[in-house]
Amino acid sequence: MAELKTKMTDASVAKFIDAIPDESIKRDCRTIMEIMKKATGAKPKMWGSSIVGFGSYHYKYQYFTKIERVPENRGAGVRPHPCFRASPRRFVIY
Repeated sequence: MAELKTKMTDASVAKFIDAIPDESIKRDCRTIMEIMKKATGAKPKMWGSSIVGFGSYHYKYQYFTKIERVPENRGAGVRPHPCFRASPRRFVIY
C-alpha cells in the first residue's frame, strides 16, 4: 500500500498563515480557524505543507473481490477533520 502524502507535522500554523501574501485570504484563514476551534475544541495542526486540521479520524476501507466475493482490505489511514487549505490564490474548506 502506498504511503500517505498528507501527514500531521510540527510546523507552526501561525507562521504558515503569516506567510500568506494575500491579506484577504490571511483574514479568512484566521476567521475560519476561530470557528473551527470553537466547533471542535481542538487546537489547529498543520497537515502537510498547506492544510490546517482540527482533530483527525481513522479510516479503513475494503472491497469485495469479483471472483470469490470475499472482502479484501484496501487501505487505512488518518485524515484531518475538519480542515481547510490555503494557498496564495485559494481557500478551501474540507
